[in-house]
Amino acid sequence: MTLLALVGPAAGHVQAGAATVLVRLTDSRSLVTPSKVPVGPVIFKIANKGTTARSFRIGGNRMATIAPGRSATLAVELKGRGSREYVSTGRNVARLAGVLNVFVPCKSPMATTVNVRMDHDRSGITLSQTRIPCGTVTFVVTNIGAAVDSFQVFADYSNASGTTPDLEPGQTARLTIHFTEKSVAFYQSGEYIPGEPEFGGSDADGGAVTIV
Repeated sequence: MTLLALVGPAAGHVQAGAATVLVRLTDSRSLVTPSKVPVGPVIFKIANKGTTARSFRIGGNRMATIAPGRSATLAVELKGRGSREYVSTGRNVARLAGVLNVFVPCKSPMATTVNVRMDHDRSGITLSQTRIPCGTVTFVVTNIGAAVDSFQVFADYSNASGTTPDLEPGQTARLTIHFTEKSVAFYQSGEYIPGEPEFGGSDADGGAVTIV
């Protein structure tokens, strides 16, 4: 027997193009697959494999009771990137909690070139733009300082990071990264980590860009 709970917009609107998340609950553990979904409609298919009734809640959306051995479906609309805590409780069993990560996919990727000047001894790292369209971004990095340096970029998801080789003063290198999500990416010197002045670093040796 399957229970159906619809929360938020009308069922047809919520379910159109919805991502599906499988939730398996036991008396002591929860397993959520996948752990990352795009913004928009999401269908949670929840199976209670434990020995007592359980609830399931994510944000303000809640399935009050799922009997042991039964399943339930919860449809929600997730807006905005970031993490969402989910919680399941029941009588005389452990409280289960975890995090579902929500991302904004890049639907209209573009190719962009960003010029980077590295000058550790004086101005630090400067970029020609810090608001960058999602898609393929090529960083053209020139070391205009007096010390050997490299340039690193990283975001909070896989395959969105990279580094140049060590650049002698006056050298230029290109670093291409494919940003598949709208998010924040961070950059820094590979040789002089920002915020660690005891190692020669400063705040000018790193920063962030917004991927839109």
